[in-house]
Amino acid sequence: SLILFSVILGSLYINKITTRKKIHYHAGFAVVANDKKFNFSEWKYMNIKPCELGEGARQPQEDEQLEKAHLHDLVGDVMHVEHEGALWKDLFINIHYPVDQTKVTAFINGEKVPDYEQKVINKNDRLVLFIGTNDIKKGLLQAPSKSYIELIGKQSKTCGE
Repeated sequence: SLILFSVILGSLYINKITTRKKIHYHAGFAVVANDKKFNFSEWKYMNIKPCELGEGARQPQEDEQLEKAHLHDLVGDVMHVEHEGALWKDLFINIHYPVDQTKVTAFINGEKVPDYEQKVINKNDRLVLFIGTNDIKKGLLQAPSKSYIELIGKQSKTCGE
């Protein structure tokens, strides 16, 4: 019975340390190329799987990469983050939008950031990527506002907070 107790206790401990903490928050972004904001609100950029099946049950074959950062509901500038440690590069991988890092200037929350693709996405972060020749001051206004990000998060049809 001591062995059985040890096995049960051990399996509970392993389950506890391997179970990923559930998170769900939103952040905004814009890609501005030659002073024109790119539109990501087409179906081809969307994740059409619902985030939850109800009562917190995860889809059995969940795609861990897709959960990191994705778009829903034809909203092309507010992403859903459901994986701890999701990086900005994960968003662009998941929406199949290749970015030549040598030709990009990035700002997160209004601050110029080198190596943005390696930065963790935080709740209500706002990324603006500039490609080509741009009026930076004007382009930074393309970033979704924090209040807009929060509003979209509350209105999401497939992923509520």
